[in-house]
Amino acid sequence: MKKIIVMMRHTVRSLYEQRLIGGLLALAALFLVIVSVMGHFRTEEQVKMLQDMGVTFFSAYAFLIILLIVPNLFHTEYPDTTDLIFFTKPVRRTSIVLGKFLGVLWFFLLTLITGTAFFLLILFMRFHVWNPVLLKMIYLLVLKYVLFLAVMFFLSSCMHRTLAFFCGIAVFVLANMGAFLYAPDHPGKAAAGISVFQIAALTVLPRFDFFSVTDALLLGRTIPFSYLALVTGYTALYGGCTLFLAIAIWNRKEL
Repeated sequence: MKKIIVMMRHTVRSLYEQRLIGGLLALAALFLVIVSVMGHFRTEEQVKMLQDMGVTFFSAYAFLIILLIVPNLFHTEYPDTTDLIFFTKPVRRTSIVLGKFLGVLWFFLLTLITGTAFFLLILFMRFHVWNPVLLKMIYLLVLKYVLFLAVMFFLSSCMHRTLAFFCGIAVFVLANMGAFLYAPDHPGKAAAGISVFQIAALTVLPRFDFFSVTDALLLGRTIPFSYLALVTGYTALYGGCTLFLAIAIWNRKEL
């Protein structure tokens, strides 16, 4: 456990030293400043638009953070050669991989939850808005990108960082099209008529469309706690299996 914590701290420290990540953090801070100085939103539609804008921004922020961080984690060309030193020490690779994953997860959750918490605070203090549905949507957003983090971890464990980068984009796009990919071609068509591609996608790809409930915010609908519990279980199961595969691949990989 101690070795995992050491690796976790090393990963978090190296992330804070990256200029590109610092730029994204500065962009998030700028967004919060802009929201805090915006004019008063009078109508209910304007308030909903502001909330939706915040969810969209932090979704894009989380996507870029993960896409830019994870493909570089294990690559030997990464500027911080300490990674290679760790792999040549008498430390189990499982501890290294888990440490790196937990380090990125900690950094990601810390920045995303802090940013969204400030956004909610600004909405309440500046515009007197407190929406429990928005809070649930942010929770779903966090779950979605934790799952995407696990998927990117797996991709980075079995391919070059450039290929992992573009495959991550492809998986993200396809996983958000779940309702389209898995539906039969015609409303009355039986499940047996689903194409091979749809079956393969249903088997392998995550269902990011489960986490996208923007209509709940825009149309004033509610999100039941039972749905949150179901999606949480799905994230834990799929993400855990993906992380297990990533660890298994790294334990068998030759340096």
